[in-house]
Amino acid sequence: MSMSIPEKEVQAVQERLNLRPRKCLGYKQPKVAFEKLRQAA
Repeated sequence: MSMSIPEKEVQAVQERLNLRPRKCLGYKQPKVAFEKLRQAA
């Protein structure tokens, strides 16, 4: 049995996870922490 998940649904879940604050990042959102690191480089 093969399942296919639409790309839009995968992207929506990815966005929700990247906007969820993380304790290991000082309760910052991964997307925000990544952008900050990217700008510093």
